[in-house]
Amino acid sequence: MYGEIIVFLLLLASSSYLLYEALKLPKLPFIVIGPEVWPSILLIGIIMSCISAVVYRYISKNYYRPPKLGRDGLIRVLTTIMFIVIYALVFEYIGFFISTLVLIPIYLKFLRVKTLTSLVVGFIFAMLALLLFPVFLLIPLPRGYGVFYDLTTYILGLFGR
Repeated sequence: MYGEIIVFLLLLASSSYLLYEALKLPKLPFIVIGPEVWPSILLIGIIMSCISAVVYRYISKNYYRPPKLGRDGLIRVLTTIMFIVIYALVFEYIGFFISTLVLIPIYLKFLRVKTLTSLVVGFIFAMLALLLFPVFLLIPLPRGYGVFYDLTTYILGLFGR
């Protein structure tokens, strides 16, 4: 019962430390929204959510009891972990764009999403992230090696990067 509150307090403490570190990031004079802004916004949101959850759980004594994880749920959890590990391993070698474009639809298909929907969602997610980070925020993402580097460079060249 108190496990939820402990998890929220640990998340609150780690988020507070990360916010402290994010605020120490250097401010770039030529960029209005620098590298410290987005992590700070997200961490402040996490801190506020944790505080409100702890207060709500403490006052109302309303604790969530998760259902027992069956065999199908365990397989989904382990497969999700496997997909995350594979994504992390291939991320640097084949680049962000290609790994996201390939692995997100495969994972969505595993979650029983329709094929066309998973392809469209994977493409939109990859394009939005490719536009957000290298083009708007000027944060480079891994481009991969060999032909993957050339393909990602060509796609970024379409956007002037």
